[in-house]
Amino acid sequence: MGARRGVFALAATLLGIALVGLVLGLSYYREVVAPAREWVVRIDGQTVMTTGELARAIVVRDLISGNPSPESELGRAPFVMSDARVDLELMRAAAPAMGLAVTDGDLDAKLRERFQPGASGDTAAGGEVDRLFREAYIRFLTERGIDDGEYRQFVEADILRERFIDALGGFQELEDWLADERDERVVDVRVGSEEYAWVLDEVRSSRPVTGRE
Repeated sequence: MGARRGVFALAATLLGIALVGLVLGLSYYREVVAPAREWVVRIDGQTVMTTGELARAIVVRDLISGNPSPESELGRAPFVMSDARVDLELMRAAAPAMGLAVTDGDLDAKLRERFQPGASGDTAAGGEVDRLFREAYIRFLTERGIDDGEYRQFVEADILRERFIDALGGFQELEDWLADERDERVVDVRVGSEEYAWVLDEVRSSRPVTGRE
């Protein structure tokens, strides 16, 4: 009899632990995981940016510049970066038909312009130049706390915008083209009060204490 009671007590304890774990897991998902997966940009019904990606884009932009956006400007960042993602996706989609592309070789060349020491006239051996470039680039990524893919996306956007400006005849022509594309495609940008507050909280929490003053 005592043994059976012991088994029941153990089963009840394990069930209680499992229920507590389930409640904590659901709470974590609802408060941490789910908010990061809410869509903020959709094009033709396809999600191209989530709240988590928007927050990270703002953080990466600031890390690249080396200076966090001041509070006076941070409030605009979710709108600026979500619009920038729309522009990038519209250009990506239209580029092939316009004979435009940004290849891995283009990205590598731009990275070398930015990080290869003496890139315009270095006389060192090719292997040494490559080593210096890799070291400089990896050091930049490590110091800023970003990865190669994140930085390359920003570089891709810069190159693609430059090529569209050249192809269309100027900056204003590109802006007009983007406006027309937004009208022709189904573009939804959702940065409501909940998404806005969550994104800014995430951006602020990613900053060192000295960067939140």
